Amino acid sequence: MKHKIIAVANQKGGVGKTTTCVNLGIGLARQGRKVLLVDFDPQANLTISLGYQMPDELPVTLTDAVYNLLNRGTSRGKDEPLLDIRTAILHHDEGVDLLPSSLGLFSLELTMTGANARETIPNTPVNFPVVFTYDTAYYLKHSFTGSTSSLGTLFATGDTSFSRPSRNIAIYGHNIRSKPTVMFSPLLSYKKAAFYQAHRTIHLDTLNGAYIYKVFAAFNMRYDDFTPEKADFETADDFARFMDFVKSANLHENDVTVTGDDHLLTLITCDRTYGGADGRFVVMAVRED
Repeated sequence: MKHKIIAVANQKGGVGKTTTCVNLGIGLARQGRKVLLVDFDPQANLTISLGYQMPDELPVTLTDAVYNLLNRGTSRGKDEPLLDIRTAILHHDEGVDLLPSSLGLFSLELTMTGANARETIPNTPVNFPVVFTYDTAYYLKHSFTGSTSSLGTLFATGDTSFSRPSRNIAIYGHNIRSKPTVMFSPLLSYKKAAFYQAHRTIHLDTLNGAYIYKVFAAFNMRYDDFTPEKADFETADDFARFMDFVKSANLHENDVTVTGDDHLLTLITCDRTYGGADGRFVVMAVRED
């Protein structure tokens, strides 16, 4: 039997991958073709768009199949039975079959790449792995895989903890002026009120959980003005002083209440238009529990 594999892939989010797959697949099914849609997206967008709103509650998914294959390649899992992937296939009313994904694929992706997290700002180019390091100079010039790259990679450092987690998770990334869509270059768009209001949500997926944050501040500073990467706060006064600076520097009206019990996400990049080499631009968000 002749068959054809069509792959729809793009690193950038919001370019229509899911929409293309759904419409192309259903269109082919209506022409009498047998169609299997395979969701390799860790966000499970294709699975969710076809009506399976809780992919992590499905009994078997692509994630389970991949884990099964990897485990069978280890000494500990070599006797594990091969998972029949056909048990994961769902039959949709539109005439297509679906091999669903689940959010657990994020953890698998991070484990295989050696990254600690992945950060995504929906409908922007920001969708990159994040590493933890004490050697910040290394990741300014290397990708998360270790290859030399002028783009560097996103990294957290110091006392930041993804597993505990620390009260404030601070992540740094390059602002490449000649490449406004890579790494943290898009963060500078938060200076504009319209962009700020349209992109208040940030996703941070770690090996310990997936979290959603709401942006509440965006501001410029100089390197010696403030310590936005401060991971934890010893006292309530310590946190209050931290937030006082954020409120005074914020470029936008703050409509979010942030308390001493909240968890923060802080994104930091360079901005030479403010203070030259010491200029920084910071976007801060609070976790929505």
